[in-house]
Amino acid sequence: MGHTQGALERAAKPPLGWIWGDFFRPWQRMYPGEKLFNADINTRREYIPLSLVELARLIDLGWINPRLPIDVSTLCATQKFQINPKIRQYGFDLTEEGADLI
Repeated sequence: MGHTQGALERAAKPPLGWIWGDFFRPWQRMYPGEKLFNADINTRREYIPLSLVELARLIDLGWINPRLPIDVSTLCATQKFQINPKIRQYGFDLTEEGADLI
């Protein structure tokens, strides 16, 4: 019988999204001239996904008044969602999940 487990199978793996190579030097450090590959990873804004089903459920349960404009402060006032700017969350991304049900 041959040897089946090599050093790479037991070694620590890099996080998802990293190109395989040196674990301590990510792609953007190895090739600093490549501006399009994760160049804005430290400044990229994150938007929390909010489906139409979740929004309709909040309205049906009375958490949101549909007669008033629905904005970020209204959604945060329900205390079902929290936006943390320290981890680059800047709003909501309204997804079309449940658009055919409404």
